[in-house]
Parts: sequence; C-alpha cells; structure tokens
Amino acid sequence: MFRQPTTPLEYPREIAERSHMSKIVRYRFMGSWWLFSLLCVSVIGLPLAVLYLLTGTIRMDTDVDDAEQLAEDLYSGKLPRKAVKR
Repeated sequence: MFRQPTTPLEYPREIAERSHMSKIVRYRFMGSWWLFSLLCVSVIGLPLAVLYLLTGTIRMDTDVDDAEQLAEDLYSGKLPRKAVKR
C-alpha cells in the first residue's frame, strides 16, 4: 500500500512551511435566507431545506501566524471587530 513519511524532510517544502501556520476555519451560508426559511416552514420542504443549507454553505480556511494571539486580542477588545476581514 502507501508508505507514510517518517521524517518532515520527505514532505514537499510548501507543505512543510504551511504546516507551521495555524488555520482559522469559518463556514458561511451563501444561499438565500428567505428561501431557506420558506422551505423550513413546510414539512415537505424541510428535507429540501437541509440539502439547500448543506450545498449553499462554503468553508473558508485562513492561515494565520498565531491564531491563539489573534483570538485573545479579539475577545479582550484589543482588536476591533471590524478589523477582522469577513
């Protein structure tokens, strides 16, 4: 089968450099909230609403140098909430 790398030197350089950075993962619904709520009202539309929610949600990965420091600054009020890009 496949052999697992035993040392970091066996990884490509780009993957090794990116592995040292932390990631912030966010999910965002890009569909219509009006249509989603309309589907949720009816019993027949509820399964369609779940499918619409799953297909309309995107995942955004952001690499940051120090995610813990960023979160601490954000929650302590040192960093204004508008400074974080959405």
